[in-house]
Amino acid sequence: MKRLGYKAVLNKFQQQLKLGVVMVRCSALFFAAALTVSICVSLSDTKYEYEERVGALLWSLFPSVDLEERLTIVAIDEESIAAVGPWPWSRQVMAELSHKISQLGASLQLYDIVFPEPKSGDDVFLDALLMHKGVIAQVPILNRESGVRTGRLSGALEGVRCQYPIPEAHGFVASAESLIASSTGHITPIVDHDGFIRMQPPLICNEENVYPSLVIKGLMMGLGKDGADVEINKGHGFLAPSWELSLSSYLGLAIPLDSKGNMRISYRQ
Repeated sequence: MKRLGYKAVLNKFQQQLKLGVVMVRCSALFFAAALTVSICVSLSDTKYEYEERVGALLWSLFPSVDLEERLTIVAIDEESIAAVGPWPWSRQVMAELSHKISQLGASLQLYDIVFPEPKSGDDVFLDALLMHKGVIAQVPILNRESGVRTGRLSGALEGVRCQYPIPEAHGFVASAESLIASSTGHITPIVDHDGFIRMQPPLICNEENVYPSLVIKGLMMGLGKDGADVEINKGHGFLAPSWELSLSSYLGLAIPLDSKGNMRISYRQ
């Protein structure tokens, strides 16, 4: 039988005690890390919403005071409806509106409106759109449960393939067949938990075709290009965005996108 003296027993006890303390500390650190990760995951939406609300507050408190003279919004408001008549207006009225906007000096017209039903006067309105570089809207639907298919999607980009992170549409509300010869851009929104729209996909895929947003289509038309040079590449660098959208014909342009391929809508002005 092995015999140990008092000092040896004490040393062995102290070593075991230290080992126990280390194990307890490691367990505590592991538990704290797991708890932190759990809290961050569970509160990620709340954190995102809080940051977005703070950002929106800063926009409202410190808006840009510079007058934007490159863009003009033509609003179909209550006064317009009272003067012209209830919405939707006839195609003849829309054609006349397009002509008047052009006469006032607009070089490009973007219509945040979908015209899904064929109507009398579509040919007149289409002629005005083609004459004045008009772009009308369509809405690819991202909801997987949607079976809506109204009108016909048009304006797919040539040479651009469906790839991650371009989202896939599962339905759509698009232009009537009688208007598909016009240029189109989508206005599909990304609605946040609080009901605000802060993000939008610049490109959406449907049945292996890629469709640009209204803004991106307008930019391409302003550059005299029609989409063959649109690219989405992964961001590089510590402060780089997850993805970037670029147009090779517009040197230096890189639109930052989040991990889901969405671009931020700025309300600074």
